[in-house]
Amino acid sequence: MINTVFQIESNQIKFINSILGREKIIVDGQEKSNKYSLSGTDHNFKIKEDNFSLISSYKQFDMKEIKLKVYKNGDLVDSQVLKLSFK
Repeated sequence: MINTVFQIESNQIKFINSILGREKIIVDGQEKSNKYSLSGTDHNFKIKEDNFSLISSYKQFDMKEIKLKVYKNGDLVDSQVLKLSFK
């Protein structure tokens, strides 16, 4: 399972990914998006009046990593690259 947190202003945006490909976005303790993906997907949600997107993309076979990008009102505000571990 992959679990990481973005701190955007006063909001905590948590990305959770299960080994079976279920992705969840939790914002300040509330689930905002829940999707199944093996190659990555877009999660769109609102925080107050602002539109956010968290985009995941997977490089499973060569680099074994997940790239995550967070956009606020269309502008990139944070990103992370997470290495996958299959133990």
